[in-house]
Amino acid sequence: MARILLSICIPVYNNGELFRISLTEACESIIFSMEKDVEIVVSDNASDIQLWQIVYECREKFPSIPIIYNRNKENIGMSRNFLKVVEWSRGDFCWIIGSDDFIMRDSVHKIVQIIHNFPETDFINCGIIHVNLNQIDNRNIDGYISSLNNSSERDQESICLKKFKDIINLKAGNVFLGSIMTGIFRRKIWNCVDKSEILSYDGFDTLASIYPHCYIYATGFMDRYAIEYKHPLIVVGDGKRPWTTDNGNNYWNSSLPLIYYTILTDMLLRYKRFGLTSSVFNESINYTSRFAGRLFLPILFRFFIKKTQVETFNSFKFSELTRFYLKYPNFYIGIVLSIIKPNGDLWRLK
Repeated sequence: MARILLSICIPVYNNGELFRISLTEACESIIFSMEKDVEIVVSDNASDIQLWQIVYECREKFPSIPIIYNRNKENIGMSRNFLKVVEWSRGDFCWIIGSDDFIMRDSVHKIVQIIHNFPETDFINCGIIHVNLNQIDNRNIDGYISSLNNSSERDQESICLKKFKDIINLKAGNVFLGSIMTGIFRRKIWNCVDKSEILSYDGFDTLASIYPHCYIYATGFMDRYAIEYKHPLIVVGDGKRPWTTDNGNNYWNSSLPLIYYTILTDMLLRYKRFGLTSSVFNESINYTSRFAGRLFLPILFRFFIKKTQVETFNSFKFSELTRFYLKYPNFYIGIVLSIIKPNGDLWRLK
């Protein structure tokens, strides 16, 4: 069997129209690159629609591209499906993208070039472009991406070889590598990490369940070499994610309060446990503690005055983290800002 260098991994649940565009753009990028050692792996998390038909159509249209399709017998949750799609892959490197993310035309070529030119690297962190999908008709998304392909200027001067722990920073704009589509990782290292905590948990309120890739990165990649490639290789679709307020969810019925008050800090603590420098950790925590400060009084109000539940949030974790945040000045600044510049969504009860 021929060696596969890169697996483009797409975990998907429903989202048929955007998935069709995402899969097609990935195929177009592979064709443009003329690379023969790149595959696409799709893991369908027991969707309610027939996604296999879209995969079949792409196989017919792009017969030279290996497209592996797995359909889970039941919905196994987002984090387990991330693991599943990598499990089905064969590449030396994997690139997990969402079904609402769109690979740019020359991105596969760029990634393969970097892998060949820097054989010591185990991770590539790429730039992204955001697009609000609510402002573009689905039929026009491919045209929009084509316009970005034509105008984008990218070059090898943007490449910088570092240790993985040194690419975790505020300026990257990728939620401390939480934006999964920004990471291309060596599969062998991913496979060596113990994933029992991810596999054993059914909820959606921990670092391992919301950002399982960061849990794995912290454990396995911190002292590995990584490439920081700052120019965008993928267009990230915003506006359709069910766990945020994208689809009209009330802020408090989304996962955002949990992420801003709890998960980002848990992520940074895990990075620190495995080697993140104290200076970067403290700078990052000061940043997240301001978010937490803005949420502190609204959460307190909901929990202890109105007795209103916060989605996927518990009072014990709130108390534990609050004691932690008390050490950081930006926490208090966030509290003051929540009073003098109140955000209506934060104080809304329904």
